[in-house]
Amino acid sequence: MRKFFLLLCMFCLEISLLAQTKQVTGKVTDENGVPLASISVNVKNSKTGTSTKIDGTFSLTAPENATLVFTGVGYITKEVSVAGQSNVNVNLAIDAVSLHEVVVTGTGVATERKKLSIDVASVSSKEFSKTAILSVDQALMGKVAGAQIQMPSGEPGQKANIILRGVNSLGSTNPIILV
Repeated sequence: MRKFFLLLCMFCLEISLLAQTKQVTGKVTDENGVPLASISVNVKNSKTGTSTKIDGTFSLTAPENATLVFTGVGYITKEVSVAGQSNVNVNLAIDAVSLHEVVVTGTGVATERKKLSIDVASVSSKEFSKTAILSVDQALMGKVAGAQIQMPSGEPGQKANIILRGVNSLGSTNPIILV
């Protein structure tokens, strides 16, 4: 009887703890209603967070009276209270001040492109629309100076080998490509 009572108390305690958090879902769009991908959605003053999917949707578990903080590069940060809501739709405004060109170097320091002492190659999406491509690595072929981009086989979906410094350089691994 004693064990049953203890088990019942633990079950009730667990249910009350679950009632203090809830699943929050929603969608993040820009001013024109276009879904925004890779927007950070964090619970304020907490380590809990997620990012939006390609269709702008997100889902996370948050306390009942939490405030969500939405941040993204080129957009003004927005805070939204989720008290009494389980679905939160947010429109983010463009932050025109932060849209000048900044490059984050290998040391993690953000620097303006004109002040860099290293070579940075950029390929715009306009370049991609000129030809029929199946992947980003195929689109980079012949567009980035000094890069050797080779397809190891003719199989569909095969990853390309990207060599920037040469085959015999130290740590000759595939480079990071930021999209």
